[in-house]
Formats: sequence, C-alpha cells, structure tokens
Amino acid sequence: MKFWLYSSAFVGCCLGVTVLFFNISAMDEFKCIFASCKELERDEPSTSILKKCNFEKECLASSVWCVNRPDGSNLCRFENLYHLPLHQGFFFFFMNEYSVISGVKSIENLKTLELSTVKNHSAFHLKLVIVESSEYLLLHNLVFINDEIFLMKRFKPDNIMHVIHDDILPLYFTYKELCKGNVNVCLSIYKLLFIDDFGKGPYYEWYQSFSHYESIFIVTRDEAICFSRITLGLNPKSVWFQYGFKNVQGPSFKTDLNAIELKQFADFIIHQFHIVKETLPSDQKDSKKVIFLNRKINRRILNESIVVEHIKKMNNKYIVIFNMDLSVNSSKDLISAMQKTNYLIGMHGSAIIMSIFMPQGSNIIELFPFGIQPKFVSPLKALCSLPTIFYNYHSWVNENENNTITHPEYPPLLGGLLHLPLLEQEQIKATKLVPPVECCHNPHYLFKMFQDTIVDESFYSLVFSVLNNITKITLTDEKINEIIQMNMINSWYYPPPVFNLSCDCNEANFIVKWSYPIVSTAKITFNVATSTGITTSGKDTYFDLISESCYKDNTQTNIVKAPISVWVKAIRGNQESVDSHTQCV
Repeated sequence: MKFWLYSSAFVGCCLGVTVLFFNISAMDEFKCIFASCKELERDEPSTSILKKCNFEKECLASSVWCVNRPDGSNLCRFENLYHLPLHQGFFFFFMNEYSVISGVKSIENLKTLELSTVKNHSAFHLKLVIVESSEYLLLHNLVFINDEIFLMKRFKPDNIMHVIHDDILPLYFTYKELCKGNVNVCLSIYKLLFIDDFGKGPYYEWYQSFSHYESIFIVTRDEAICFSRITLGLNPKSVWFQYGFKNVQGPSFKTDLNAIELKQFADFIIHQFHIVKETLPSDQKDSKKVIFLNRKINRRILNESIVVEHIKKMNNKYIVIFNMDLSVNSSKDLISAMQKTNYLIGMHGSAIIMSIFMPQGSNIIELFPFGIQPKFVSPLKALCSLPTIFYNYHSWVNENENNTITHPEYPPLLGGLLHLPLLEQEQIKATKLVPPVECCHNPHYLFKMFQDTIVDESFYSLVFSVLNNITKITLTDEKINEIIQMNMINSWYYPPPVFNLSCDCNEANFIVKWSYPIVSTAKITFNVATSTGITTSGKDTYFDLISESCYKDNTQTNIVKAPISVWVKAIRGNQESVDSHTQCV
C-alpha cells in the first residue's frame, strides 16, 4: 500500500537527521536505512530525546498521512501525537514547518477522524488539538512511546455483541488491510491503545488476541506521552447494524460481508483462544444437539425449565440440550459448544451473536418480548438477512400480552417507568407495538424490551418444524462457495481483452482477426470499431468486409483507405473488456 511510502524526519528513529523509511511491504516493520540510525528504547524520557536532537522543531513535529476508503472512512497514520494527563481524551498535534498533512480532505475531515465503527456520534471522533508552539508540550516531562500503536475507542466493551460487531470484526478486517491479508503479521507489529474509560472489561481476551503485546489504557497513564507512531481508522466493511444515532436503529445495507469471511474470522478466534473441537461421546453422535441460551436477570423466559423439557420430547431422535449462560460460561465455553451443534435457541440478547461460530446452514431461533419488532432491533436477524450469509434464522415474538410480566419498578435504563409522569406511564403501558426508535433511552422501547415472557404453544410449533427439518435450507460448503463466487463475479468480473489482434488491408478485402482465451463458459460477443466509421459485432473472432477494398493510393475515392485504426472489445452481458487496438497500414 503506497500509503506508507514517505520520507520524514522522525524522532522515533534517527533524531535530528532526515531519514528515509521504505515499506518493502505493508507486512514489514519500518526500517531505517541511514547508517547512523539508532532505535530508541521504549518509553524513553524527553530529556534523553532532546539531547540527541539537534533540531527540536523537526524532532517534535506532528504529521499525518491518510487514505480514503471507498465507503468514505479513513485509515490514517500519525507521527508524534501527544497526550497530556490534564487533558484526558485529547491528543495534541504540534504543527510547524516540518509537519506533513497528506490525504486529509479538509479541516472538517481532520476534526472527524473516527476511532470506532459506531457512526453519527461525535464521542467517537479523534479529539485533536492543534498547537503551534512546542513550549506548552515541553513544560511536561514527556515520555516517548516508540511502539507501533493502533488507536481505538470502544462503545460497549461489556457487551459481547458490541465487542464483536463494533470492534473485533472491524479490527480483523483492518489488519487484513494493513498487512496484505496476513492478520498474524499485524499481531506482532501493533499494540492496541484504548482512549476510553472502561479499563479491560469482561471481554478483554478478545482484544488481547489481536496483539502480542499488552494493550495500553490511556485512563491508567498519568504521564505526558508522545506516541511516535499511531494508526487509526477501523475498517467498517463488516458492519451490518447501526444503533440509531441520528437515524432509527436497524440494519445497515453497506456491508459486503460473506460466509467465507465470517468463517475465516471465526477460525482465527478459535485458533487464538486455543479451542480444540472435542469428540462427542458415542451416545450423542446420532442425537440432535441444541444450545439453549439462559437469561437469569432480565428479559427472562419464566417457564424456561418447562420449555426445555418440552423440546426434548419433540423429535424421534435423542435430543441433547446444552444450557449456556454468558454470565456463567466463558466465551471459550460458548464457542466450543457452538462448534458442536446446528441448533440454537435463545431470547434476544448479546450472547446470541455467538452463533457466528456455528456452521453455516445451522438453525437459530431468537425469541422476543411482546411488542418488539425483530426487523428493527435484532443484529442477528440483520446478519442472517445478508445475501451471502446462510444461517436458517427464525424469530418468535410473544403476541399474547397476558404472557408478559412487566417491570415498571426497574431502573430507567432497564425499562423502569416510575421516574415518568403517571399519564406517560399509562401511555407506554398501553402501547402494543414499538416502532423503530433512535438510540438510546426511549422509554417505550426499554419498557417492552426488558419484559419477562411466558412461552406458549405457538413457540413449540416453530421449534418442532425446525428440529424436524421442515423449514431447513440445506447448503453444502461447496454450494455456499459457489454462491459467493457467483456474487463476486457478478459484482466485479469483466471479460479479458482480445489478444493477437491483426488486420489485413488490400485490394481484395479488409480482414480483422484476433484470438481469445477460453476463461469462462459464459457467452462472449465481440465489438469491432474502425477509424473509418465501420462497426460490427458478433461471436466470431474475425471481421471480413469483402464488399470493400483497401487502398493506399490517396487518389482512390473508396471510403476505406489505409492507414486504418481498429479497436476490438469483448462483451459479456453488460460488462465490456478494455479495448485492444491495432493499425492497418
């Protein structure tokens, strides 16, 4: 990626001397080729830095290089970004005559560089302060961190759905982008830096699987820091859901995520977590294995034990049910269980996103409380609706209000109503169907979403049809690969050009010939155009205009006169090859 090619004075390597950095490939760490280059020790204090630096302004200058992705997002690399403990969450950019700003479209673009894939929320923009003098920075005892840093800000690191959807999947595709498809190379290059207030959180192992180094949490650092090299800008290609900032929540249709990429991600996580697929006991090999996700605190299924026993009796085969709960079982436990089953049942909640570790073609049943519309609130339904994702997704919504237990006494963020005026409380209770809403504190939505549910017979009929393959769509891995390949071809394929183009122009006739590689079974036609205005098309690999003669003598009046330029292109459907050109003399 040419994005990384540049020449710069860089404090993290050769101080006070202009240094050339060459990117032999994006997978290589930057290498200084100047003879007197000396790599700094990590976390080196500013006193030693400045003693080595003859040109303070050059050493301390900040720079940024950005590339703009087709979706409008940016991937940026900074040199010398400063963070001061008195200004938590802000980075200082020391701008002077040695600074470079490349690939940034405008000042507004610089103000809105994104640290997360969560869209339309200013909290996830890089808070950049431009300073024109180094004096304020040098009032602090700066520590220089010379690691390759990847900077990000998390939305909800305590929620596994947000961890995977907002952070981990985008980071995986960003590493693929940075390291030319080899994620493992990036693991040894980058150290993660979190500019949020959450600390490690319950799912830190997911983040740590993306670096060989311990992450940095800016909230825990109380010294002034110069980060010599920072990269930011998560790749949003896998983002399939948006949470309702400035728009109502619901699916995002900009993703081209497919089943093969999702499996590659799942395999990467399984490898990083050192999960080995276990051999099932002999008495379970012919059974149907079902994971039932439990919720113990809110949005509960109140007759859960009855439901589980009922499911066990639904099939003529022995049914094994694994009761799993993310508040009890570890991520590794859930992933290991998901690998062994093709059936998952669970109330809407963050844990159900772990179904991405099930084989494609698996069956998923997601339950919802009364009044909730899955098409607006379910990231899993949105994922399974993508044309190149092949889970058999089913939703069940409680339609019997009598089977609902509400909790107006809950805290407001868990659907409680007691903080609201009585009239508004009654209006919310009377609502039968929650419309799409914006994030994040709509009391109608929260009240309905955190209800408990009693499951009735309508649910059992759905489960019966799924377990007995009545609704199952069967797709082999080969068929899935074929569908994804055709989708790729339909999106990006254009036919190759013609080869060995030649023409013969004499007194007898005018003949154009070419050869064409057989790279596809699809029907190919050819279009021929000449500088004389003659055009034709057909399926043959030659053009013979016997009714006209070619003359090199300018005294002739025939319209076909040499020299003549000829262009030929191949056409498949609506796609054309690049032109091939020759000249008849």
